[in-house]
Order: sequence, then structure tokens, then C-alpha cells
Amino acid sequence: MVSEAIVFPVLQNIRRRNKHKIQLFSGEIIKADKDKGLNGECDFVFAKRPVSPELENPIIQVTEAKKGEVDNARSLSQTAAQMIGVRVFNQKHTEENPVETIYGACTTGYEWIFLKLEDNTIFIDTERYYLVKLSELLGILQYAVDFYD
Repeated sequence: MVSEAIVFPVLQNIRRRNKHKIQLFSGEIIKADKDKGLNGECDFVFAKRPVSPELENPIIQVTEAKKGEVDNARSLSQTAAQMIGVRVFNQKHTEENPVETIYGACTTGYEWIFLKLEDNTIFIDTERYYLVKLSELLGILQYAVDFYD
């Protein structure tokens, strides 16, 4: 897929900068709560465990936009549902201090929108961010990684 070929190098850049803090997973199945529809595949997810081969403490989730649009209802609702699934996964699989605030992004590869799940509220950034301003995009992703320090 074209967007995956664009998105992965951006996310890998963040992973390399933070190799002692995070791990990047692609196509990971999140088993959070089947009855609530919170099980499924995440396009990309960063986890707070840098050397674990298995997903532990997911913190940032990235979804490929549906129909090439980051701000359509389907894209945003899928991103939000995956963020909630990631938080439920953390609550079920983390012994101490599960991560409660989850960051997310929905992207076409060229255009990005960022979300934040805090308490029971999803915040959607009204700004759009673009690959042509790569340093700004990387700065936002780095901010999300640094939030968990």
C-alpha cells in the first residue's frame, strides 16, 4: 500500500530516535474486549517497552485513513476505537500503573490528524499536518513519546 510505504519510514524515524524507550509494531492484533468490539488489528502501534518482542504497554496508535481522508467519520471512529482498545488492553495486561492517556493518529501518509484519549474523552486536533512539513510532524510524534517519560 502506498500510504504504508510512506508512514512506516516516518514512524521508524521516531523509533530510531527513541530506541531505548519505545518499540514499533505493525499489524499487531489487540485483544482488548471482544464483546465491546475492541479486538482487532492496529496498523501501527508504539509500545513503551523498547526490547520486548511482544506488545506491552502500547501508548501511541496510528491508523491508515479510510478512503484516503483523515477527517471522515469512518477514519476517525476507527482511530478512536483502536485508541480505546489500546487503553483497555493496557488495563488488562499491565500489572502496575497502566497507561491511561493514549495518543493516536489517522493518516493518508501525506496528511495527518492527531487525537488524544484522556479519561473518557477523545480530543481531536483541529489542525492538519502534512508530510511536506516533516520536521513539524516528527515534533508532534516526539511530543507524544516524551509525554510518557
